[in-house]
Amino acid sequence: MLLPAVLVLSYGIVLWLDGVSVFQLAAVDYLAMTGGSGPDPVQAAAQRHLAGALADPQSAEFLLWPVAASLALVAGLVSVPGAIILLLFRRGWSRALVRRQYSR
Repeated sequence: MLLPAVLVLSYGIVLWLDGVSVFQLAAVDYLAMTGGSGPDPVQAAAQRHLAGALADPQSAEFLLWPVAASLALVAGLVSVPGAIILLLFRRGWSRALVRRQYSR
């Protein structure tokens, strides 16, 4: 989960270096500029399975944020659970938890 977060942030850095004004351009405008004529498979799956959540204006409000903020939100949503999992299953901690569980 940390690797996708790094990839999302790296994509934002690449966009910024390519001259896209990621701090001023809204995410929805960037998606409209880069999108093709029809929906790609990810967009079609999201529309099929998340139609109610996408129709709610409060949940899709982050698309009106600048590209950098939207990418930071997505990276944060992916990296926080990844960091928690990484901390919980560290080599020393996981052995201690297993040892304590089965030593009773």
